[in-house]
Amino acid sequence: MGYVFPVKLRRSIPIWWALLAAETAMVLRRHWGSLDPHSRQRVREIVKKSKGRPDRLTREERRELMDHVRKLDLRALARDIGEVASPVRMPGRRRRRP
Repeated sequence: MGYVFPVKLRRSIPIWWALLAAETAMVLRRHWGSLDPHSRQRVREIVKKSKGRPDRLTREERRELMDHVRKLDLRALARDIGEVASPVRMPGRRRRRP
């Protein structure tokens, strides 16, 4: 049986943390959805096989994973998450809604 958090502890998480987590998840989902279905499936397979350890992958699998990750446009992902997480808006930038 799993551990159940006391009610007092569950309610102590500020609502803004929950909103931040939800908005970040929406940004991540939008970027993940920009990959074609084959790329998403292959990334899942490779990550599952590796179990978080790159040394469990062949050189070709590591290369393939990097190729798929490059398609994600990590710079745009970082910018979008920064816009969500930052309490200060960047001058000249409008926030996009997911």
